[in-house]
Formats: sequence, C-alpha cells, structure tokens
Amino acid sequence: MSRPLVLTKGSASVGGDVYQSSGVKNYPYNTITVPIPVNADIADGAIFIADRAYRVIQIDEVHSVAGSDGGAVTLDIKKQTGTQDPTQGVSVLSSTFNVKSTANTVVSKTAASGLTATAADKVLAAGNRLSFDLTGTLTALAGLCVTVKLQAL
Repeated sequence: MSRPLVLTKGSASVGGDVYQSSGVKNYPYNTITVPIPVNADIADGAIFIADRAYRVIQIDEVHSVAGSDGGAVTLDIKKQTGTQDPTQGVSVLSSTFNVKSTANTVVSKTAASGLTATAADKVLAAGNRLSFDLTGTLTALAGLCVTVKLQAL
C-alpha cells in the first residue's frame, strides 16, 4: 500500500525561528496531509515519523464515501514509541473519528475540542510515530483524507 504524503510548512515562522507578535510567542508548524482515495488502500499503519520534537495541535478528517457497516467504523490517530505497532501506543484524540459520519464534511479536532487532554500524549520526540488505527469493517469507506498540524518544539 502506498500513501501519498504532503508536507507543508506553516506561516507561523520566520526563517524557522520563534518570533513574537503582540507579546505572544509563535512557533513553526508543519502540516501532514495523507490522502487515501481507494478503499483497498485504507489500513492501519504509520503516517509520520518525527525528526524532532513536535506537539499535535489539530487533526482534520474527511471522506467522500461514508462507511456503511452495521457496527462502528472509526479512525484513531495514535502515537507510538519504540517497537509499538499501529494498534498500540496512546491515542492523541479524546474520541475517535466516526467514518460513518456525513460524507464530504470536514471534522476537526483541536486542543479545545477533540484532542486528548493529556499533554504528554500529544508530544512526539524524535523517532516517535503517528499511525492510523481503524476499527470495524471498512466496506464502503472511500476518499479518506487526514491532515495533522504539528507545532515544532
């Protein structure tokens, strides 16, 4: 399975340095976008390996065709350390994404609503990974796209 990955740098940095605006520190951030258009390509697996320390500050999910299985169909984003597999580690979410929800509707999870309240679970050290952990029968689910916004620490 191949997952195209798009990395972009945020506009909160000037030359990669921390700067202050109105007395508030702004830190550089990166955005990871993982589009998976075909159902057969959707599976548990790593989507990012940290090259330095980061904090997860937002995760967005959208799908073009909702899952249709009778049971729950969910997507969790987990942080792994060491040799943990994608189903292990800790969730960076307070609740999973329901991928049976309305198609073509972006669902956002931020520190204010949707990300875990445990600060340490949102922080990645160099070498830590973020992974998809899906539950349920994916059947009709298609056009999945997930974007993770990371603040460099």
